[in-house]
Amino acid sequence: SSALLASDISSKTATAINQGNCSALEKMARQYEKDPRVLIKGYTPQSVFYRCFSPDRQSDNDYQKRIQLVATWRKIFPTSECAAVAQAGVMAKYAWFARGGGYIDTVTSNGAQKFQSRLQNAKTILLAVPEQKRSAQWFVQMQDVSLGLEWDDQDKQALFEQAIKMHPNETEFYFSHAWQMLPRWGGGPGDWTNFALESSRRVGGDKGLILYTRIISDMHHKTCDSEDLSGVIDDRFQKGCALLAKAYPGDSFPLSEEAWLALDQNNKIKAQRLFGLIGNKVSYSTWNSKFKFMQARKKAFE
Repeated sequence: SSALLASDISSKTATAINQGNCSALEKMARQYEKDPRVLIKGYTPQSVFYRCFSPDRQSDNDYQKRIQLVATWRKIFPTSECAAVAQAGVMAKYAWFARGGGYIDTVTSNGAQKFQSRLQNAKTILLAVPEQKRSAQWFVQMQDVSLGLEWDDQDKQALFEQAIKMHPNETEFYFSHAWQMLPRWGGGPGDWTNFALESSRRVGGDKGLILYTRIISDMHHKTCDSEDLSGVIDDRFQKGCALLAKAYPGDSFPLSEEAWLALDQNNKIKAQRLFGLIGNKVSYSTWNSKFKFMQARKKAFE
């Protein structure tokens, strides 16, 4: 299943990181870069691998350890674009750590200065990677940098178009681009849901419906603001969920996502029916914990 695959990748990567085994990291990075499998939420083994470099404990000391690790990786494999992407990714996350995830009025002047400096460093690392070696995760990391450095919409769009041209089967570009369209980052109401719809139509067919559902689902897990989630087309989302259920039999994630949307729209009758179909199969991809699943189910029957 997707959950087991992600868990396996995370476990192996964490072991190599904790051991400081740069040879193993290089081997895994190249292996996952070629891995064609896609997890039910739309992420790839490659994206799961690189996300492991963000430390579990968000402290300056833990980030310094990660920075030292990826610097050693690059020293051992100086021409490795995989090591460069990992290094840029850690530096970008370290930048956001300095800034904090709140609105601009919550950012200190010292935090803002560190934020800009570290992002510029990440950008420099990424731009040194030759164009023909720019993996899908190279573009994902650059999208993160572009958000922090406040690129204009035209440049962000150009980066996105280049990404989907070079890696047409990668879904994460759409997630990053939709995130940048939230009002908190300067987008207008409905911008990201319109983007999800336009992208779905652009891809077309069943793949387009699945893409729409995955974008909506990804944004659901990144924002708890109901206003951000307004404009979701229920019928299109349901069709995508049905297709995902068929493609990943036995995974309760599609039903759980439908139940989440029904609750968000206060449609308790529909939510009750869906929870009946789910039974006790907890999708941690949706609810994060059994306790939250039980809370949601209780709310549906209140």
